[in-house]
Amino acid sequence: MNRPDGNIFDELNVISSLVKKTESHVSRLKEVDERLHSLIIELEDIRREMEQISDSTSYDPDRLSIVEDRLSLIYKLEQKHRVNSIQELIDIRNRLELEFEQISNIDEQIEESNKKRTLLRESLTGLANELSAARKTAANEFGKKVLANMHRLGMDKTVFEISVDSSGETGTDGKDVIEFLFSANTGVKVKPIAKVASGGELSRLMLSIKAALAERTELASIIFDEIDTGISGDVADKMGSIFLEMGKNTQVIAITHLPQIAAKGARQLKVYKEEKNGVTETRIKPLDPEERMQEIARLLSGEGVSHEALENAKVLLGAS
Repeated sequence: MNRPDGNIFDELNVISSLVKKTESHVSRLKEVDERLHSLIIELEDIRREMEQISDSTSYDPDRLSIVEDRLSLIYKLEQKHRVNSIQELIDIRNRLELEFEQISNIDEQIEESNKKRTLLRESLTGLANELSAARKTAANEFGKKVLANMHRLGMDKTVFEISVDSSGETGTDGKDVIEFLFSANTGVKVKPIAKVASGGELSRLMLSIKAALAERTELASIIFDEIDTGISGDVADKMGSIFLEMGKNTQVIAITHLPQIAAKGARQLKVYKEEKNGVTETRIKPLDPEERMQEIARLLSGEGVSHEALENAKVLLGAS
């Protein structure tokens, strides 16, 4: 309320005195005098209030600098972490503190993890050993059943073994390496099936394995696609008998060109190709008893079905 050239209140009072002296001559000055008086009172109130505010307010430039630096740091951190609020920064700080605490205890965590790993490895080794023992027992029993089936199929001198090598590293399937070993003749060293079995031997071997599996597993159906490759005659008849036995517990579907096997089935379907409108289509036809006899005879003698072939077909179907 002070100016360099004087006090505003003094000047207003001087003006008010002048107005009072002349208001008797100018009627409007009375109103001006009242307004000046009100203005002086209002300014006095403002002066006192400003003095009170000034007394209760302190200006600390050092504190202001600290606050500005703090705000600047907060803005930089928000940009760095791509967040928009202090609360998000607080959440990040809490997470980092937790991670730091975990890192600080890394030695204890490593030691604890090593203990757990040792226990798990011991448990894994124990389970792998149990699995290996069970596999070796099952391999011995299963191998005998496969070998018996092979003997039925005319492979009397065959040697079949299941190798269970437990010296490998333990994995999700245990530690065993399992191989099917085969020799067609006694006294000949067994080798992996793929290296020594011929087409006919492989067909009989696969049937022997699947027949043994069918005894131990519940299968809705088993499909044999031309498993009779390389065989004929008596062996084919025995193979058909094995199919027939397997069919008591599961559905057996055999795709064959051999009449001895086809005649063993409870039902027979003929698969043939037919050209229609320039497009070749594969057809499947269920055969009735008469058609079945004709088809068996055709398999025996070819397209020209002979009387002898029909008689042989009757014998085969009757024997089944």
